[in-house]
Amino acid sequence: MTHLDALGLVAGALTTAAWLPQLVRTWRSRHADDISWGYLGLLAAGITLWLTYGVADHSFSIEAANCVSLFFVVGLLALKAAPRVRGRRGRGLPAAGGHRSRHVDDDVSLPTTR
Repeated sequence: MTHLDALGLVAGALTTAAWLPQLVRTWRSRHADDISWGYLGLLAAGITLWLTYGVADHSFSIEAANCVSLFFVVGLLALKAAPRVRGRRGRGLPAAGGHRSRHVDDDVSLPTTR
């Protein structure tokens, strides 16, 4: 392994590890409402192209980093696409720490008809 290969692996490990906090936060909060579909779609497409480039160039560091990054982004896409599990009263399940996450429509009260 050359110094350049080692540099590529370290750089790839750091940029790939940057996805872990977002993935963990999304998993714990049980929603990905604050992450846009467009962002995730464009990012997944870009990572896929980088992965293709790494395979074509026989660059292990590019292949490895983008393969793991794509795995994390696909995980975020899956969490965003998954329907929320609802509790007894139709509200989301408690997030980690026992606190229910707030939603915009929690403060809206609808008029009743008699």
